Parts: sequence; C-alpha cells; structure tokens
Amino acid sequence: MADFTLEYTTCKEVRAYPVLVSEMEDLTEQRRKTSDKDIIGWQFTSNVLRESEMQAYQTFYNNKTGPLTAFTWESPNNGTTYNVRFDGPLSTDYANGYWSVGWSFKAISEA
Repeated sequence: MADFTLEYTTCKEVRAYPVLVSEMEDLTEQRRKTSDKDIIGWQFTSNVLRESEMQAYQTFYNNKTGPLTAFTWESPNNGTTYNVRFDGPLSTDYANGYWSVGWSFKAISEA
C-alpha cells in the first residue's frame, strides 16, 4: 500500500526532459540533455476541505520535511506505485469557509 493516501480533486501528469541551458556572452544558448530519462511528475489540488482535512495534508508534508524525504504514491492513471518526493511547497488557500490545498510530486529515478 502506498504511503500517501490522502484524496485529491485533480491530478495532472507532467513530463519533461532534463536539459542544461548555458547562456553565452553574446546571448546565444547551448543546450544539452543531462539524462536520457524523462522526468515525470504530478500536480494536485484538493478543494472544499474543512480545516482538519487541510491539516492532514500539512502534517504529511511536514512529516516528510517537504521535498527531503521520499515516499510511495499510486498513480490513478495507470495503477503504478511510484517512489516520489514533494516538488516544491504545499500551498493552502481559504475562501468561502473552505480550504484548498495544492502540491506537486516528482518521481525519483531508480539507480
């Protein structure tokens, strides 16, 4: 069973390739791939939450020290369990008596 089991309203899969961009003095650029593996990640929102529900997301984020500690998560897109880390901050918004939470995961490459 995956470590992260909190519910979410939306889940968007995002992919990119690791590219190093070097800008030269004459403002031209050199680009090169730093890996043949693509980077896979996901962006989430969870809406219409009570304060106690929002705090569950904050607690999980804090227990993982944000992006420091890896954990497992099962993708709803394909049922695969991934090793992931948070990819940036956890955001919270309060409006009309309800909380919304936003966050991102990034898959961790297996060595």
